[in-house]
Amino acid sequence: MFKVELEFDKTLPKETVNSMCEQVDEIFAEEGIPCAESSFGKRKYEDIVDKVTLGNVGILLHRIKQNTNVSKALSKAIGIFENETADLLTDYIKG
Repeated sequence: MFKVELEFDKTLPKETVNSMCEQVDEIFAEEGIPCAESSFGKRKYEDIVDKVTLGNVGILLHRIKQNTNVSKALSKAIGIFENETADLLTDYIKG
């Protein structure tokens, strides 16, 4: 099982936060991972069919990191792969 929880800086204009969420939704959707939960400035993605590999995770993180508008607007990014939790924001996206 693979999960990613993202939160964006809610002090940014509402339109900016909504745009960042939509961009990340598109990135995950292109890898076949739909948004499982959404609210203003928060997204949760889950791979419930276990088709995501560590390679796919690397691709997703690289795409988020390359989108500097999105990566700068993130305030939290947590990844859970099997039973291990990682701070994706510190370790991968902004690291």
